[in-house]
Amino acid sequence: MRKNIRHFGGDKSNVTLGGQSAGCVDTESNVISPLAKGLFHRAILQSVVLEPVPFATAEARGVALAVAAGCGSGTDAATAACLRGISAQQIFALSGTASTASRYETQITQDGTVLPERFTDAIAKGHFNHVPIMSGWTEDEQNFGLGITEYFSGPPRVPASEATYDARIAAFGTNPSYPPGTEAQAQALYPLANYASPQLALDAIGTDSTACAQRHTNRLLASQVPLYAYEFDDRTAPSYFPVMPGFEPLAYHTSDIQYLFPGWHGGPDGIAHPLDGLQERLSDELVRAWANFARTGNPNGEGNSPWPRLQANPNEAGVLSERIPKLSTFTDAEISERHNCAFWESISTY
Repeated sequence: MRKNIRHFGGDKSNVTLGGQSAGCVDTESNVISPLAKGLFHRAILQSVVLEPVPFATAEARGVALAVAAGCGSGTDAATAACLRGISAQQIFALSGTASTASRYETQITQDGTVLPERFTDAIAKGHFNHVPIMSGWTEDEQNFGLGITEYFSGPPRVPASEATYDARIAAFGTNPSYPPGTEAQAQALYPLANYASPQLALDAIGTDSTACAQRHTNRLLASQVPLYAYEFDDRTAPSYFPVMPGFEPLAYHTSDIQYLFPGWHGGPDGIAHPLDGLQERLSDELVRAWANFARTGNPNGEGNSPWPRLQANPNEAGVLSERIPKLSTFTDAEISERHNCAFWESISTY
């Protein structure tokens, strides 16, 4: 990175890492990894932070993949050579589908060297690379996954149903990591009758759980480094999905990318999804903020407006609401209430 950035007109003494979704987790990993110390100067975490997979889990999945590929469960050179020799067709057959992850898939792994600790544990102890950070999510993160499920369910496409909602609520009661009574609490907080469709109820459940986890991480980080938090709230954002009757994309996971990189069309087909005038103005504001942050470590360029730095006091404005017709702010307390974070914190391991 530092060796090559000059070839792109960059400055090796002023490097910003950033990414969205999997790129967010990659960036978070560099923030935590002791091996990345001194290699970058600020970081952008876009939707959403996750904990690394334990090494034993990743290793077990790797062994299972080797067995499924016909290479056995060994850890010797012959097994490695067998895995290197399997065909592309075999790899694809073991890699899940466009809508379903493979059971052999492993994400970022806590290997003990690159990532010595869980993310939240490391941050709480101050064991991370102390740089200014920008961190946030979209208002309707879960709708991206719900849209993928519906898109690949047909034809005819099958929307999220009351049965899907019931199964999601029931999962709170069957997961041993949740305390007794969690199912009833979830049912009371997210009653299906409060939403226009099961999809929107599921969106609220899935989005709130991820937003509250990132909020928790943000607060840990903000106690030690400058942190600028945000929520992307333009629920009119153009959708990459085709029209699916009854499905509401809203401010779905990935919807903000087209505002930050206006030439990006959300897929390999290169289908443009033009922004309207108000959306273009929001795009200009966000591009300016991202550029300012990369340049100075402050999305405002200087000062604390219109984007306030996240403060220790939860009742102070500290989270930028990226919306139209104009930017606004939330307090951390408002974000907590908006996403039922007291509930999610009571049942989570972070």
